Amino acid sequence: MHSLKDWIEMGGYYAQKPFHILGNRLKYHVGPCKEKNTNDIEVQPPKWFKTDLLIRHAGGGIDNLRYLNCREAVENSLLHGYRVLEIDFTITEDGEVVCLHEFENIDVKLDKFIYLDFMNCKICGKYTPIDLKGILRFMEEYPDLYIVTDSKEDDNIGLINVLVSQVCAMGKEQLLDRMIPQLYYFDEYEAVKRIYPFKEYIFTLYKSGLYIWDYERIIDFCSRTTVKNVTVPGYQIRDRKAYRKMCDAGIRIFCHTENDPEIIKWIRSYGVSAIYTDFL
Repeated sequence: MHSLKDWIEMGGYYAQKPFHILGNRLKYHVGPCKEKNTNDIEVQPPKWFKTDLLIRHAGGGIDNLRYLNCREAVENSLLHGYRVLEIDFTITEDGEVVCLHEFENIDVKLDKFIYLDFMNCKICGKYTPIDLKGILRFMEEYPDLYIVTDSKEDDNIGLINVLVSQVCAMGKEQLLDRMIPQLYYFDEYEAVKRIYPFKEYIFTLYKSGLYIWDYERIIDFCSRTTVKNVTVPGYQIRDRKAYRKMCDAGIRIFCHTENDPEIIKWIRSYGVSAIYTDFL
């Protein structure tokens, strides 16, 4: 394990763990649900937000393994009282939304990424895959459960479009109010809002090439939208000027995945609003 000093000098978590993407397999785009009144969208701290919030990353780690997005990991997180889970979503070749971070986690090589084949596989040899329907069942069982989406498709808008349409087709549109889509680029906001007016959004920096010291552009974006949550790599909050400017603009700052208690303590000393974690 790296020391706090080493971690800061290395640039934090994302200097050590590269981002993997499954690629774009979207074959179609389907229409949005019926329009909804957007006048009641919350701009104050929402129901899911609490002090020192920990967001369970990829459904949460289990047995010292991460990035599982499996049924057992979600159950374990819920059992330990976590109620905000980040989940990796992707789309099978036959158009079903499932939970998966990377193909290396599947115990067999799939010739084609077909829904039933995937659901009959095991994750890391022993864990149960889960799909959108399974996530919705957990949300129905736990009315205080919120899901943060992380798209593993090149086309985040397309993924959200399909996800929203499938939720609506199942007659579960009310559950979308407890889903929090992550946005990766400024122009995704209007496109996602046209699909469904989510109550909350998270703008995360790691794909856009933006950094916290680009705070003027980030503040301008947030001031023109209902986006009030921004996720940054933890090491970037060393820029106290940028951090304070964003906080003063009413932005809640979240930090990317960390599992070292010493580093989490250091991040929290700045007063960040939430931290993604696998195990803590």
